[in-house]
Amino acid sequence: MSVDMLKRFELLKCISVFYSFNGLQLDENVAKLLSEVPRHKLLLETDSPDQTPKTDFSPPCCLSAMTSLTDVCNEPANIVRTCAGVSALLDESFASIANATARNSLLTFTGSPELLI
Repeated sequence: MSVDMLKRFELLKCISVFYSFNGLQLDENVAKLLSEVPRHKLLLETDSPDQTPKTDFSPPCCLSAMTSLTDVCNEPANIVRTCAGVSALLDESFASIANATARNSLLTFTGSPELLI
């Protein structure tokens, strides 16, 4: 996606559009695009188990599909690393990105921005 495409989507007032980023996408090239995404429309994902975030973590993976202890795997818990990458690229606090994207996820998948227990 480009900044131009994002701006075109934002002109469409008849639909709700959210923008989701995974850890593998996080680099300086995507920083400009991230800076244009309204915080109330930002989502994070892990693309688990396929696309491990770009970080220096390398935990051994215990999934039977992996063939050796040198393999690494992705898991939903790595959303924290994706959030850290987004907050670094945006020069915003981890907490602000985590709170915004948690709220947006709840809104997207439950229809409510609040956790209902």
